[in-house]
Formats: sequence, structure tokens, C-alpha cells
Amino acid sequence: MNEMFPFALMLGFMLLAIVIALVKHNQYQNRIARELKQKGYRPIDISRRWIDFDENTATYDVTYQDKFGSQHQTSCKVRSVFIFFDGDLYWTKPFANQVSAQDPNHAMTQQILIDALRKENSKLK
Repeated sequence: MNEMFPFALMLGFMLLAIVIALVKHNQYQNRIARELKQKGYRPIDISRRWIDFDENTATYDVTYQDKFGSQHQTSCKVRSVFIFFDGDLYWTKPFANQVSAQDPNHAMTQQILIDALRKENSKLK
């Protein structure tokens, strides 16, 4: 009986760690989706990179859709020092409508938006 106690204790801690990781993962996904919706985007896929070698952050690959129906991909990091403290969200790319004129991809993004508007206008005619 005494030989099983350390094993059972270790197994209990492992299960607790897995449950906490899954709960935090769900909270982070919901938080990222909520921020996307607040900015007017529709989240399509939010998946975690479980191994990213970045301390104190959880990294997610995010695919979202803008109001024109175009899909965009970015990464999001959630600062997480302790299991009870969640910090800010950090996005690796600006959102589709936040592209500056100095960005080398600005002309391409602008053309995609113009093409989407022309397509929508032709449907409305």
C-alpha cells in the first residue's frame, strides 16, 4: 500500500497539470476569438503551438476572415507568467485594415480589397 502512494500522488499531479493546461488553452482561444470579433473579424481557426520555445507565452496560429470574405493568417502570443495571471495579447502581423502605407505588402493588400469591392459591386448590380 505504501509503495503505491508516491505513484498515485505523481499521477494525480500529472492529471491536474493536464486539466489546468486544457482549461487555460480553452480560455486563451475564447479570449483571442473575442478580440477578433470586437475588431470586426470572424475567427476561422485558432490552434495552439504546444512547442514554441518561448518562455512565459502561449503561441497560437490564427486564421480569420475580414468583412470582405478574405482570409488572413497571423500568430498571437498570450503572456502567461503563472496559471492565474494572463497578460496582454501580442499579434505578429497587423490586422487586415491596419496596414500602413509604408508596409511593402500595402499595395497588394489594397488591391485585394479593391478586387473584393468590385466583385461585391458586380453582384449587387
